[in-house]
Amino acid sequence: MHGSNHSGIIDAHAHSDRKFSWQHTPEQLLSMMQECGILRSVFTSYWDLPSRSDPNAVDRFETALKAHRKEFIGFLRLNPNDSEAETLLARMARERLIYGLKLNPVTNSVPPWNENCLNLVAASSEFGYPVLFHTGDDPISNPLQIERVARACPEAAIILGHMGGFFYIDEAIRVAKRNRNVYLETSVMPYPDMIRRAMKSLGRDRIFFGSDAPGVHSAVEIQKIRSSGLSEAEQTDVLGRSFLRLIRED
Repeated sequence: MHGSNHSGIIDAHAHSDRKFSWQHTPEQLLSMMQECGILRSVFTSYWDLPSRSDPNAVDRFETALKAHRKEFIGFLRLNPNDSEAETLLARMARERLIYGLKLNPVTNSVPPWNENCLNLVAASSEFGYPVLFHTGDDPISNPLQIERVARACPEAAIILGHMGGFFYIDEAIRVAKRNRNVYLETSVMPYPDMIRRAMKSLGRDRIFFGSDAPGVHSAVEIQKIRSSGLSEAEQTDVLGRSFLRLIRED
């Protein structure tokens, strides 16, 4: 690892998969993690599983997780409209392959407060898993849409991926402040000072570093945390300690 100030970093949002122009292997992600001093990364696919477009996507996801259990923290990305989604979630939970759920309303074209999504969130919560939602500038994924999920499933830990994207960061912070079960993840959101603003509003336990690697270089996202004006102790929490407190690993 490179430098003691990078020790212990946990990435709460990363990928590996083949989809369209994205051709990112587990080895690419592992190499970037080593370069940047990241011990472990949340690991998700690019496809909403199970994928009818790529029937091998589930196998690739499972194979990578089994090969790199120490480095990858599996978050199962599901298609809420697929009748096999909840069965797949239960099986991977039973086999202890995953520690969270990922839902992307933009790619699965399902509103986050749709009954199918709420059922998956509730099922995931029964296993003690947090749910990472893509949030951003598309109306179907703005933080107010995800807030409906947080209120419908108050027992579930809901992570707003990308902190609302480019234009809905204030909204993401307000949603998290109103709902104690909502957390923020920092990847791709471009304004370091907004991380400091979120810290002042929410405290140290509800903001998680994420990179969206390897499509985004982890070093850029780490520097965003380093440039945010947080104290060293606050940076340590954001860069991994708080996220590890949230997930439950046996």
